[in-house]
Amino acid sequence: MRKRKEGFTLVELLIVMAVIAALMGALVPVALNAIKHANATRIAENLRSIESAVQNYAYSEHKLPSLSTLVNGNYLTGKIDTSEYGIYYYDASNTKWDQTNNTSISGVATIAVVYSGSAANPDQVYNAWQEATAVTNFANDSGLPSAGVGVTTTIAKYW
Repeated sequence: MRKRKEGFTLVELLIVMAVIAALMGALVPVALNAIKHANATRIAENLRSIESAVQNYAYSEHKLPSLSTLVNGNYLTGKIDTSEYGIYYYDASNTKWDQTNNTSISGVATIAVVYSGSAANPDQVYNAWQEATAVTNFANDSGLPSAGVGVTTTIAKYW
């Protein structure tokens, strides 16, 4: 009688490795897509938070805020990279967007909150939040970054 050695044969190991490779090939694209979607959702939520913070600040302080004012005044919760986001005010007299806090705006102030980082494309953010718009689609984009995604809002100035 021959004694059989315990262990795996080379064929069995190759088959197991092929099955694992096939599973990895199917799961890696799904995982990468989930990461992209999560990143776009994070950006959309940050846009929404900044938009709400601008409105809350304006109506409580009776002036238009800058992004640093919102961060330093704790109007924004969570970690927002201020180098990737910007708040722009529409100056109707010069028909352009500007980051300076124009206090001479009367009546209705139009504000754009823009993400200009490279972590997500505008279509992904738009799919995560239907109110987001590609910067290139803004009607009067003079003064806005050349690429990015954002949202516009208006504030009725009564002060």
